[in-house]
Amino acid sequence: MLSRLIQGARSVLKVTVPAMAIAVVVGTTIGLTPGYAGKWVEAVLMRITDVTLGFPALLVAMLIVTLIGTGVMGVIVAVTATTWARFARMCDRVAVMYAGKFVEQANVEQLFDNPSHPYAESLLKSVPDLDTEVDILPSIEGQPPSPEDLPEGCAFDPRCPYVFDKCDEYPPGFLIETDHIAHCWRHDGSG
Repeated sequence: MLSRLIQGARSVLKVTVPAMAIAVVVGTTIGLTPGYAGKWVEAVLMRITDVTLGFPALLVAMLIVTLIGTGVMGVIVAVTATTWARFARMCDRVAVMYAGKFVEQANVEQLFDNPSHPYAESLLKSVPDLDTEVDILPSIEGQPPSPEDLPEGCAFDPRCPYVFDKCDEYPPGFLIETDHIAHCWRHDGSG
């Protein structure tokens, strides 16, 4: 009995691990692409995603397995085809964390166009431009704080180029624009 259970678990893992890995990669790529490419790409990709989500997953999986075959590859393709869209739909928003706290949350396009927390801004500046040749990539000055010794206020305070007195207390989330929140005192109007 135990050997049958182990054999069944091996078969399930042999199919689901690769299928979910492919679905996560494909779905995440499709979900994040509109942030780079623009509005019309988002409209097209999300319509395709919505149509895919509209079909009953079990029926699609059965159809794919019938067409491709019941082998491992057929089942992997069927599972991937019925799950990638869920990951694509989850990836239209981005949250940036620093020292275990969310410092900025926004739609992908909003964050790339208008990073509003100094840490998010610094992260995006450190991404290399493929059209420009540089010897050294920009980096963020200083070291991250130790998790055992986090400062009282904003944890990015020692590394922040915009730091001022009010940063000694942790900032609430400030609404930058619709669905875009940053935890930085620069956005309360007093900095």
